[in-house]
Amino acid sequence: NYTALAMSLPHVGADGRHQVGGGEAQPDGVIGLIGPGTGLGVSGLVPGGDRWVTLATEGGHVSFAPTDERELRVLQFAWKTMPRVSAERLLSGPGLELIHQALGGAAPLSAAQIVQRALDGDDPACGQTLDCFCGMLGTMASDLALTLGATFATAGCNAREPGKQTVSTQPAAGQPANPRVLIETSKGNI
Repeated sequence: NYTALAMSLPHVGADGRHQVGGGEAQPDGVIGLIGPGTGLGVSGLVPGGDRWVTLATEGGHVSFAPTDERELRVLQFAWKTMPRVSAERLLSGPGLELIHQALGGAAPLSAAQIVQRALDGDDPACGQTLDCFCGMLGTMASDLALTLGATFATAGCNAREPGKQTVSTQPAAGQPANPRVLIETSKGNI
């Protein structure tokens, strides 16, 4: 439940955060939270005086919007079996598997196998799959930050250390966001 996870974010110390991009962190700014798993969890925190107000959302169900031809190919592949493709359909464990199929992965693989082969550098198709997934997640994260006007935080499970949570901050308000840079810094954390 990402609402419960969001409630813990104000208590994450500096050693649990990694600044991405320029600008100065805003410690009392709005926080957005997004993370893939069996679905796509999305939540947020808004400062309210001496406490934080959580945003319970179904943000993973927003429509997926491709940003390049490769992502458009993935969307067109998904449309063959789904009349509506939400972000969660692609930005999740099952979505990673679907992206792999859409990009021509030779054999069906589990999400864990795709990630491991991509990180090991053993399978170019898995590397392309993870790169596409990271680009899509970065775009979704950037859109969430823009929607909330947020200092952005993302949490995901570490591919090398299952269950370990990581947190990264997005550039401060007014600073340019580069979603691919955000994800590249935590590629092993998807």
